[in-house]
Amino acid sequence: METHDLENSEQNHEKQIIGTKSATQVLVELDKEIDKLSEEKMNLLEIEKKLADEIDEEIKRRKQKRNLLKNELKNLKKQCEELTKFVNTFRQEQPAET
Repeated sequence: METHDLENSEQNHEKQIIGTKSATQVLVELDKEIDKLSEEKMNLLEIEKKLADEIDEEIKRRKQKRNLLKNELKNLKKQCEELTKFVNTFRQEQPAET
């Protein structure tokens, strides 16, 4: 119901404006408002694109960091396995102390 009341109010307001101004003046004012709103829309779309691009870049950075850490872990595991084999071999070669 409120939306309907708002529409009626806007229509009454527009009728009052048209009554006091020429139709040409109303059209000029509407065009100005349309231009202003279109410009605001373009600005917001530009901001949205910049933010989306920034988010995409952050996602790429974090994926690269994750992949780097995965590779480092893989290399560290391999080194630990090699050192464990070496230590086990070294322990087997040592005579038992009694």
